Amino acid sequence: MRNKVGNEINYLKIAVTDRTNHTCKYALPKRPDAATENESAGILSFEEITKAVKAFAELGITTVELCGESGGEALLRKDLHRLVKDLKAVKGIEKVILSTNGTLLSDAAAKLKDFGLDSVNINIPSLKFVRLKEITGESIDTVVAGINAATDKGLKPVVLDTTLFRGYTQDEILDFLQLTFQHDYTVCFREFLPGSSEMKGDFEYLPEADIRAKLPALMPCGEEKGSYTLYKYPGALGKITFISPVTHPDFHEDEKISLSAFGILSPSVYENGGTDIREAISGDITKLKDVIENAVS
Repeated sequence: MRNKVGNEINYLKIAVTDRTNHTCKYALPKRPDAATENESAGILSFEEITKAVKAFAELGITTVELCGESGGEALLRKDLHRLVKDLKAVKGIEKVILSTNGTLLSDAAAKLKDFGLDSVNINIPSLKFVRLKEITGESIDTVVAGINAATDKGLKPVVLDTTLFRGYTQDEILDFLQLTFQHDYTVCFREFLPGSSEMKGDFEYLPEADIRAKLPALMPCGEEKGSYTLYKYPGALGKITFISPVTHPDFHEDEKISLSAFGILSPSVYENGGTDIREAISGDITKLKDVIENAVS
């Protein structure tokens, strides 16, 4: 399966909840919070997600990433390990990844690993205790416990996703680099894409060039993660990569598509809106594949 510009698609991001368990200094969340025990009306069931993934797999999807809707927390979805198990049983699916803020991971890592989860992407905007509390309302100790649990249970790679801002968190570039000397983590410096979400306050994105300027000895390590290059500092255990939709506007993680928690399929992980495939999921899988291909291409 290829998208409208001819890129082969093999990676599907699926939002499994719209609930969140922390605040965000940067954005204005418009999602139900963790105190709401039930999922919002219209959220795809595990059965619907699994059927959809069977169709996607037949079209060439090999990797599935489970995440929250627009900053929601995937681990708030009850019994998520069940979905992991079902997806790993789908023919053609080679890898299931979890994207999380890490706050609930320490209790969930062992079961997720046992049921087939391969790796985790942990979103962490700061390594400083006071600053992380200011940004998310969460303690760095809770997130570190989640990172440690993922490492201990063999969820590899552990990817630490961070979005830094000029004049606010850009002083943490070397702190994230230092982690790669201490642990076999992959640190992903991700540019914030203006207009990708509603901002709260005046925050200026930090371009890739500013980060690279602080890392003059960074060298490609001969590996790739999807369609982007992995780098390494001499003597480091871990790796570094960049996702830079502002610096490289033609590069938008082109091998990826996304499915919202409500069944909206987008041909890009950066686009809002798309095609509602929920009705098609309830029907014949051959027709579902046709709907998916038309939506992507």
